[in-house]
Amino acid sequence: MKIAVFDVCGTIYNSNTTFEFLDDFFKKNNKYIHFRKITSNIFFVAANHYINKFFHVDLIRNRAISFLKGSSIKEIKFASRKFLTETLADKKVNNVFELIKHYRNEGYKIILMSASLDFIIEEIQTELNTDDYFSNQLENVDNLYTGKILKDMTSKKDMVLNENYKSINSLAVITDNLSDFQLVKSADDKHVICWKKKHHKFWLKSQINNIKYLNMYS
Repeated sequence: MKIAVFDVCGTIYNSNTTFEFLDDFFKKNNKYIHFRKITSNIFFVAANHYINKFFHVDLIRNRAISFLKGSSIKEIKFASRKFLTETLADKKVNNVFELIKHYRNEGYKIILMSASLDFIIEEIQTELNTDDYFSNQLENVDNLYTGKILKDMTSKKDMVLNENYKSINSLAVITDNLSDFQLVKSADDKHVICWKKKHHKFWLKSQINNIKYLNMYS
């Protein structure tokens, strides 16, 4: 079996889809707006970065998602479709879309793997007609979101892939995510998108051979 794994945020789209969606959905929610202002402080950002790095827990993201509590599946699906067609449509990374076409033509199964929200990635999977997707799954009860993450994909992509696909003859990985290190290392074809020069340097120092770079910085 030939599989091509595509990250989504910063790879297929130049967007942090979780926060762009939430910021738009809650643009008239004063409590959410206040929360975003407070947590954009450099102290909060730095503290959250190190907690996430060492404990794989994104406190700011988790709190932001908690604002979805009480939202219905129906209204979120409508909003996520609107988000895809009106916001993400202008943020496509065209070279990556060409890679999707390339690997599809070569007979690869196209799989989206993202730590973004399931309802967003599901819309993208439908739009791009990919073979499968894995994302963060949010809890819902009686068709209402609880604001909690049921399954978190953060730093678990290689494990999730191995659990779901036992016989991979050829693996391609396309990502901008530094935390996808193990996934990139195990791939036969490796495409890394670098939005910053320091990310390019990270991969150069990784001692992973045959990486193909798509540098987006000037």
